[in-house]
Amino acid sequence: MDMDSEISSPETAASDKIPLLPLKTELLTRGRVIVAGLGGIGSILAPNLTLFLASLRRLPIRIQLIDGDKYEERNRERMEVPAFENKAVALCRQLTEKFGRPKLYIRPVAQYVNVENASDLIQEHDVVFACFDRHSSRKVLSDRCAELENIILISGGNDGVEEGWRGTYGNIQIFRRHVGAELNPPLTRFHPEIQKPADQVPVESCADLAGSSAPQILFANLAAACAMCCAFYRILSDEGKERIFDEICFDIYEGRFVPQVF
Repeated sequence: MDMDSEISSPETAASDKIPLLPLKTELLTRGRVIVAGLGGIGSILAPNLTLFLASLRRLPIRIQLIDGDKYEERNRERMEVPAFENKAVALCRQLTEKFGRPKLYIRPVAQYVNVENASDLIQEHDVVFACFDRHSSRKVLSDRCAELENIILISGGNDGVEEGWRGTYGNIQIFRRHVGAELNPPLTRFHPEIQKPADQVPVESCADLAGSSAPQILFANLAAACAMCCAFYRILSDEGKERIFDEICFDIYEGRFVPQVF
């Protein structure tokens, strides 16, 4: 048997077996792509998301990075630290140098998201990735998105390593509105801990909060960032108008990724 006749080139094999899904990229040009929170999850998500968006070379895309905190030496344990300064500014500079191209605009916003500035930061047709470790910050974004006609919010987080928790569990949530219709529920509807958060939104100075959060596992952060990107890809494939899962719960220790529909 002619072995060469049985083996396709890698390009041919890939195109025969795995057709590319058509992506509805209009969702990316009507508003901005926003990453809010650039800690353990956001610092992983933002570079990979920017790499993907930069590859769409014909599209004008605006990326906004939001965080009022600054990188510190202790952050090196679970994230790449581009510079010891404000996270949004440092990461914006790094991503611009690495992935910059015409029509790709990356802007830093050195602020914490709060009730006062949420309406300025989050606007119609934005695609928002919330990478917070505080339920109070998640509630602010969920409440703001509920005021808009067209919005996509993907929120992700994981529990830290503390008494009773091994730090391997996490989840992502999707909240979408299209022409005023709710496609996925707000973050607060089925999560009372977000509806009535026990923590406080960070203020201008976060020195009093330093060390208050539970230590996180790098791989759990990676799993959350990956699940958020996968949900984003699914939404782009469906043009953001189809009902998909509302939440994904994962546990990297158990090897579980479970979609939930409420």
